[in-house]
Amino acid sequence: MNNPEPLPQLLGFIADENKEFQTSLTRDQAHLAIWNEIQRFYEAALREVQVSENEIPIFQLLTFSHYHFLTAMTAFMRCHLSEMFGAVRIAIDAALIGAQIISDRGSQVAWLKREKPFDNLARYYGNLIKDKKSLPHALIPELLTLHKKLSGVSSHADIGTFVHRTTITKENYGHRIFVKYFQCSDDPRQRRIHALTLAHAFVMILDVFSGFLIDEQECVPSQWRLDLRAFGAGIEREHESIKGTLGTEEENLRRATSPARGWGARPPSLWSKGRRASRVFPGCRDQGCGARRLPSDGTSSTRWPRLRCAFTLLRANCSRPAAYPSFRCRCARIQAPYS
Repeated sequence: MNNPEPLPQLLGFIADENKEFQTSLTRDQAHLAIWNEIQRFYEAALREVQVSENEIPIFQLLTFSHYHFLTAMTAFMRCHLSEMFGAVRIAIDAALIGAQIISDRGSQVAWLKREKPFDNLARYYGNLIKDKKSLPHALIPELLTLHKKLSGVSSHADIGTFVHRTTITKENYGHRIFVKYFQCSDDPRQRRIHALTLAHAFVMILDVFSGFLIDEQECVPSQWRLDLRAFGAGIEREHESIKGTLGTEEENLRRATSPARGWGARPPSLWSKGRRASRVFPGCRDQGCGARRLPSDGTSSTRWPRLRCAFTLLRANCSRPAAYPSFRCRCARIQAPYS
C-alpha cells in the first residue's frame, strides 16, 4: 500500500486557496463579468437612505443576501463548490423571510421570536402552494425548489455532498478513496453551469425585493426590475444551451443545481394577465438585431430601450463592455436608529 498523503495544515491550506483564487481570476473572466453585473444591481439598491423602523429588517435581509453573494463568489473561486452552494442557500433563506415581512410587516415580530410561520417557513410556503393560496412573491416556488435541492449537496452530510468531493481509484490491493478539499470541474462548460446557477439564484433573490424597492421606497426606477429580469432570461438561455452539450459527468450535481425555470417561462401571473412572458432574450441594437418584445411588470408589454448592449456579458461576439442604464436614485443603505 502506498504511503498516505499528509493531512493539509492551516497555512498550506490557505496557500492552496490563494493559488486556486489566482487561477480563477485568470481562467474565469467570463464568470466575473456576469457576477459584476449582479453587483451593480446590488449597488443601485443598497445606498444610504433613511427608513422607518419597521423597514429596517428588510434592508438587513437584502444586505445579508449580498454578503452571501460575495461569500459564494469567493468560495467558487477558491474551488469550494459545496460552500458556494451553501452560501446561495442561506441567501435564499433571507429572500424567503424578506418576502414574508414585505407582505406582512407585523410578522417581523414573529421573526424576532422565531414563531410561526418562521419556525418552519418552508413548510408554511409549501402549504400555501398546496392549498393554491396567494404567495408574497411569484418566485417563491422556484426559490423553494432550489433551496431544497441545494440542501442535499451543500448544507448536510448527505450522499449528494460527496458526489464532487470523492475520487475512487483501483489499486492492486483494492480501491483507494480520496476526499477532495478543493472541488472544481475540469470541464469549462460545467464550471459555467455552476457560475450561471449562482448568478441566476441571486437574480431571483433581488427580484423578491424589487417591489419593495421600487413601489414603496422608490429608491430604484422600474427599469431596474426590467433590466434584472432581462438579465435573468439571458442566464436561463445560456444555461439551456450549455446543458445540452454536457455528457453524464457530475450529472447528479448538475441536476441538483440547475437553475429553476424563472423568467424564461414565467406564468402569466408574474407578468401581465392574459400574457405569457417571451422566451426571447431582448435584442441588442448595437448588434443590429433590433428591439424585441419583453414583458414588463405592468399590464402591457414594453419595448426594450435603446441601451449600449445591456446583455453583452452573455454574448461572446460583442466587444463592447456592458453599460448599465445610467440613473441617479435615492437608494438604500440603512441610516436609522434601532431604538
